[in-house]
Amino acid sequence: MRRLLLTCIVLTVLMVGPASGRTLLVPEEYPGIQAAIMDANDGDMVVVSPDEYYETIHFGGRNIIVTSIDPNDPEIVEETVIIGDEEGSTVIFENGETRAAVLRGFTITGGYGTPVPELFGTEIYWGTGIFIKESSPTIMQCVVEDNHGPFIFESGNEQVGYGGAIATILSDALITNNILRDNSCYAGAGIMTYMGDPLIRNNLIHNNSAFVGGGVVLFGGRLLNNTIVANNVDLGIQYGQLGFAGNIYTEYDSQFLSRSRVIGNIIALAATGGGMYHNGLAAEDIAYNNVWGNTPGNYLSQQPGVGEVVYDGPSSRTGISGNISADPLFVAAGWGDYRIQEGSPCISAGDPTYVPDAYETDIEGDPRIYAVLIDIGADEFVGYIHPVADAGPDQHLLAPGPVTLDGSNSFFYDPQGETEYLWEQTEGPPVSLTDEDSATPSFDAPEFGRYIFELVVGDGTGL
Repeated sequence: MRRLLLTCIVLTVLMVGPASGRTLLVPEEYPGIQAAIMDANDGDMVVVSPDEYYETIHFGGRNIIVTSIDPNDPEIVEETVIIGDEEGSTVIFENGETRAAVLRGFTITGGYGTPVPELFGTEIYWGTGIFIKESSPTIMQCVVEDNHGPFIFESGNEQVGYGGAIATILSDALITNNILRDNSCYAGAGIMTYMGDPLIRNNLIHNNSAFVGGGVVLFGGRLLNNTIVANNVDLGIQYGQLGFAGNIYTEYDSQFLSRSRVIGNIIALAATGGGMYHNGLAAEDIAYNNVWGNTPGNYLSQQPGVGEVVYDGPSSRTGISGNISADPLFVAAGWGDYRIQEGSPCISAGDPTYVPDAYETDIEGDPRIYAVLIDIGADEFVGYIHPVADAGPDQHLLAPGPVTLDGSNSFFYDPQGETEYLWEQTEGPPVSLTDEDSATPSFDAPEFGRYIFELVVGDGTGL
């Protein structure tokens, strides 16, 4: 049996789709992807057959879809490769593209990055794999791997990379259902954001290496329901230094940075640098994460005026705002399989207010919510789940009288099998329930007040 939700009844007197343009085929009609893009107009779709394409891609302000022949087939994604050959960023959006500009179902590799001299000088190379500036495209179902930005500190030749797989500047991009792995650069080897409100959700970000923020550097945006694991800050070892914040580095300053939110993520197994450094974020902006098994600690901070790093001290959020720290029970972390198994503490432990988009899925294409609540991380467990109670919404009534409780939205793995409901009143003037073992018992409220009931559900297993 599983106790999850409460319902409250308050009695009081109230005072008051698909593209409509052309389809352009690569290589059947165009020798390369960029050639097809140059001939496309808003609303067109460029469909690319499996092959290795040695080129850099610029959308050039076009709101078009550029896709492999089947983004849902991992083999097709693996075999449809855009290789930048270390000539700038492999893919660039910098001409005001909207979310109607879609890159979907490719392997992106071989990038180096793009300088933004008007903002940051010529020594910083942004977006080693994918560079997004003052644009808000959609990046989905891509594998962004083996992009290596500069990390050079030599006299007269200093270069550093920001955003090994993806970097965004002043962007509201949608980055969803991607795998970002085995990238490296100075900061944010998986992804780095600067200003704007990009939505980064349902991604697997793993085994990236930086000096700061091995997995993610977040200076604005929403990091929701991702699995961020096994990243590190080993890149500085060549200079005799170990970096900072193995999985996530995030800050918020209302004068200089956009709001950052880190909600519903698995943040685990950082090899070095600790799990997450955060500074300036409100309690509600770090919520429902599972931060676990990071070396040398899960949360890190710096002592003011001293700079000494403190692990799992005052910055720890475990037990606050739904954050937990428990073994996620990955299928085979040592082999890179970061799906969760039956019994994982991440199951139905995510943000209870999260409502997926109409066609949103998890990293594997399964429904984003399988039971009553979303799972923590990018993978939604599909299989036997212990019953999950849903005691129904709070009710506000204008006068004493009959009230019907509603637990019918509780989750049962086999809704045709045995279902058990047990209601218990925990607050308010005592009342008697009719059909108290049913999903929808009722009672007569004798007076104004606050009535709270707790629901326990079971399926006969005794668990």
